[in-house]
Amino acid sequence: MSEEKKMEEMPVADAKVASTTPVEKKEKEAQTKEKGKKKGKKLLIVAISLIIFVILIGGGFGSYWLVYSYDQENVVQEWLVNTFPLPVAKVNGEALLISDVQSAVDSTSRFLESEESVQLGLSDSIAQSDIADLEYERLVIALLLEQYAAENDIEVTDEEVDAYFDEVVLPQAPGGIAEIEQVFSDLYGWTVDDFKQNIAREVVLRQKIDSFLLNKDGGGAEERAQALYEEIQNNPEKSFSDFAKEYSQDPGSAVAGGSLGTFGRGAMVPEFEEAAFALEVGEISEPVKSDFGYHIIRVTAKNEEEDTVEASHILLRAETAQDIIEQLRDEATIREYKPAYLF
Repeated sequence: MSEEKKMEEMPVADAKVASTTPVEKKEKEAQTKEKGKKKGKKLLIVAISLIIFVILIGGGFGSYWLVYSYDQENVVQEWLVNTFPLPVAKVNGEALLISDVQSAVDSTSRFLESEESVQLGLSDSIAQSDIADLEYERLVIALLLEQYAAENDIEVTDEEVDAYFDEVVLPQAPGGIAEIEQVFSDLYGWTVDDFKQNIAREVVLRQKIDSFLLNKDGGGAEERAQALYEEIQNNPEKSFSDFAKEYSQDPGSAVAGGSLGTFGRGAMVPEFEEAAFALEVGEISEPVKSDFGYHIIRVTAKNEEEDTVEASHILLRAETAQDIIEQLRDEATIREYKPAYLF
């Protein structure tokens, strides 16, 4: 090839190189970036998979140790307790969560540390080390009562809880709902809804269980009251006062031989009032049922002008929610998983 021809072709070759190099460079950069994205995605997938593995598999050991065996509270432990439904116990197969006990402990501790608690002399009534045990036991009992209610078709509705709050709690606050919200927040770290769920619901539940037991064969009291009435009739040499001191479950009147003093209409529950005003002086009634249980009433004096009576009674209470707790606790299957940092 001649020197002249070479000289003619060289610029063309150089032009080709100059025009294709930027394109190839961009393609290579794009390919490199795409590979980087894929690699980053793979690393992210691997990282997430490892986290899940640690929590679900490895965490089954590590997290268990951190929550249940490690005796120092820390942020990771707190996160695990508040994120996962970790049980402190299983009561008849139903889980009681660590987070529920922790929340109760925090609220009680907050109250006991408050100025109001100090002024009432309550701050030293419970040792800090005992709070978790007390709250745990309270929540176990609450769960047992919930289970008993479910087994016996006893239901507590939101409307009933709201009514209890409106009729019993709210009237105690001159400042109304705003005052109550402030008190709950300052003393317990609660909202009104927290109070309703933690306290009011259990109060209403116990009331409904009490009513259920009273209406269920008198909660055992009807049979006992009838037997006692017959014993009183068959033993006239023993005074009604002595029977009251021995058998009455009304602590206020039993020590006084069952004496209730003189009262007018409207002072007693309707069932009791009707029976008492219908009796003659010295007469003893058959068992009378009221919300308190069964009463055996003896009228000792009457004043027709003032429409009053003087009477004594013997009260035999029906079983209550409080009475059946020990039995429920004894019969329950409870598996405990108490974390070392809390107990």
